[in-house]
Amino acid sequence: MDRFGSFGRLLVGLLVVVAAVYLFPYPWKTGMVTVTGEAKMDTQPQVASFNASVTVSDDNKDTAVSMVNTKMTELIASLKQFGIVDSDIQTQSVTTYENQNAEILIYPPRGVTQKKWTASNSIEVKLRDTTKASALTDLFNNSGATGVSGPNFTIDNTKTYDAELLSKAVADARSKAEKMALAGGRKLGKMTSVSEFGISQPVPYALETKARDAVGSPIEPGTQTLYRTVTVTFELK
Repeated sequence: MDRFGSFGRLLVGLLVVVAAVYLFPYPWKTGMVTVTGEAKMDTQPQVASFNASVTVSDDNKDTAVSMVNTKMTELIASLKQFGIVDSDIQTQSVTTYENQNAEILIYPPRGVTQKKWTASNSIEVKLRDTTKASALTDLFNNSGATGVSGPNFTIDNTKTYDAELLSKAVADARSKAEKMALAGGRKLGKMTSVSEFGISQPVPYALETKARDAVGSPIEPGTQTLYRTVTVTFELK
């Protein structure tokens, strides 16, 4: 009876091993490979941003503030006439401060006049049609603005390009994985996981503007590069 029981247990064990080999052939040959895929695309910038400020100094506080308000109101009106919508004009800061008396050493000595109060107002302006960047630069330079910087060229919305970039990045990862599998005498199986990391945003291109003659301001927006990187894991057969 014990012999039959031992034989029966041995037979069952053999059947389990045979079934495992049949259902899961060569389990020792399974494996994974993880690779990084990259994709990039050069594209035209979508937005040109400018910063403009008006600063006035005067012995009378109210006079300084009034002059700044008048000049900034005129500047904003000219921007709207140019075609800039309200939502693309944003006040950045409004400041008023009293200048502290300080000894100023100058040689040879000469009279230095310092106004008592300084008022300032600054705005940020977004231009959606970058082909008009030169014309808007000239508008700023010919306005009452005392400080102007820009344009800063950027890509406002990268979602338009995301699907294509991600598809190319995954394809790049698959190509690398196939070469690795072939080098090891294996075949590439299904993709088991994919993750995106290290998304690189386009770097703004800035150009400082200065007062110029009647000649239009030369502006070149150039191109910007978008990047996408993915990490993909594949099975090996």
